[in-house]
Amino acid sequence: MNTKILLQGNFSRNKVICKYHKLSSRKIDPVIEDKAIQIWKSKVKEAKAAGKKIWDQPVYRLEKYRTAGNKCELEFSTISFSIRSSIKDFTEELVKKGGGYLPMAVYSSIFIEAADGNFVFGEKSDKYVANRKYSYIGGVFNRSDADKEVDLFAAALGEVKEELGVKQRDIKDARLLGALRSESCNVAMVFYCRLKLDRKEILAKFGQQNDNEMKNLFFARRRDLRDVGVNKIGKEPELVDIFTRGIDG
Repeated sequence: MNTKILLQGNFSRNKVICKYHKLSSRKIDPVIEDKAIQIWKSKVKEAKAAGKKIWDQPVYRLEKYRTAGNKCELEFSTISFSIRSSIKDFTEELVKKGGGYLPMAVYSSIFIEAADGNFVFGEKSDKYVANRKYSYIGGVFNRSDADKEVDLFAAALGEVKEELGVKQRDIKDARLLGALRSESCNVAMVFYCRLKLDRKEILAKFGQQNDNEMKNLFFARRRDLRDVGVNKIGKEPELVDIFTRGIDG
C-alpha cells in the first residue's frame, strides 16, 4: 500500500503558508517518462475519436510539508498534468526507485456539508475524460502564468463554486484538514466546506450553472461517508479518516 497520511489538523486559511519553487526536485527516469508520454498521446487520440475533452496544463506538486502548532507550511513546484495522469501505470517502479521519483501532484477532495447536515458529491458528465463515474467535489490544482502565489483555499473553493454553482456568500466556513498520499502517489488535500444552503437550495443552484464537469449531484449523511467514499466513489478510506479526525479533534 502506497497510501500515507502526510499531515492532519484543522487549519483555517490564515494558518496555511504556501511557497512556490519554479524548479522541481522530482527525479526523472527517462525510460519511464518516455513511456508515460506515449500513453498520454494515445489518450489524446482516443479522446478526440470519442469527441471528449482532454487538457494538459502544469499542476502543483507537493515538495515539502510541515506543521508547527496550529500552522501548516507547504512548498510546491509543478508537474505537467499529462505526466501526472499517465505515469500512474508505473507507480510501483517509481516507489522502488525512491520518494524523489513520485509524482506527488496535488488535488482536492472536499467534504461539503449542507446546512441540513447532508454531504454533497458529484456524478461526472461524459464530456470529459474521467476515470471514475462518481467523485468528491474538487479537482487538480493547476497553475497558470498569472499565478503569483499558491492559494489552496482559492483553488478549492473555486471548485466548489464552479461545480455546484454556488456563490462566495453561500460559503459559511472552509478548513484544510490534512493531506493524503494516494495509492498512485499523488496528494489529496482534504478540505471541509460548510455551506449556508440546504439540499434543495444546492440543487436549485446546480441546475442554473453551466459547468459541464458534473451532470448530477448526490447526497449522503455523515454516517454513510465511508461507504460512499470507498464503495461508490472508489477512493481511499483514509480520506474519511482525515475528515473525521479533523472535525472531531
